Amino acid sequence: MLPAEWNSLTFHLQYLGRTIQITLNKESTSYLLEEGEALTIHHDGQEIALETGIEETL
Repeated sequence: MLPAEWNSLTFHLQYLGRTIQITLNKESTSYLLEEGEALTIHHDGQEIALETGIEETL
């Protein structure tokens, strides 16, 4: 959850040679694999397959 006065937060995560951009806002979370091989992650118990250049929003 974000603090009440924030609208969104975007940050980058380096993981096993991959760069993932993560954006949080009040309604959703978005993942964008910017660099590296495809990756499967888990978000709140749901599997998400990330592919380079394709944003996934939950």
